[in-house]
Amino acid sequence: MSGNLAGMFRLKKMVWAVVLCTAVLTSGAGASPRTVGELANDARLIVVGRVDKLTCRRNADGRLMTLVTLDVSEVWKGQHRMTDRTLTFVNGGGILGPIRQSFNPDRPYRIGEKAVFFLEPGGQGQWVTVSLWQGRFAIGNQGQNPSKGENASNNGFAELNDRGYTLSLEELKQQVMEAHSEGR
Repeated sequence: MSGNLAGMFRLKKMVWAVVLCTAVLTSGAGASPRTVGELANDARLIVVGRVDKLTCRRNADGRLMTLVTLDVSEVWKGQHRMTDRTLTFVNGGGILGPIRQSFNPDRPYRIGEKAVFFLEPGGQGQWVTVSLWQGRFAIGNQGQNPSKGENASNNGFAELNDRGYTLSLEELKQQVMEAHSEGR
C-alpha cells in the first residue's frame, strides 16, 4: 500500500510540475507576436545600446530581477535624461548564484551584447522592455555579407518570425521612424 501511495505522490508532483511549466510558458500570452510598428507605437523610448552591466537581485516577492545597464549610442524615439550615455532598465528573471529564473523564451542578456531596445515605463519609475522579449532586437552581422552593414533580429516580431529572416539595422530604423511619424 505504501508503494502505491508513494507512486501516487510522485504522479501528483509530476502533474503539478506540468501545470507550473505550462503556466510559465503561457505567461507571455499577453505578449503575442507584434509588428515593429506596434512595438514602436507602444514604446516611449527606443534606443540602440550595448549591455555594459548586469545586476541580478531579488524583488520584494522573492523573484529574480536583473538591472540591465546600457551604453546608449542612439536614441530613435523619446527622451531620457542619461548620465554619461547610460540607461538602466529592469528585466524579469536572471542568474543569482546557482539559481536561474526566466520568464520568457529569450536568451539571457550578455555583457557586450548590442541591440535595439523598445522600452516603456514600468513600476517604480523603472524602464522595462515592451512585450517582454519582443522589445529587444539583437544587432549583428550573422548570416549576412558584412559589407551590407549590421542587421537586427528578434524571434518575437510577427513579420520576421513567420518568414525567418532579419532586417538590416537601417530597415528596422526606417520602420520605427515610419510608425512613429504615422502614429500607427
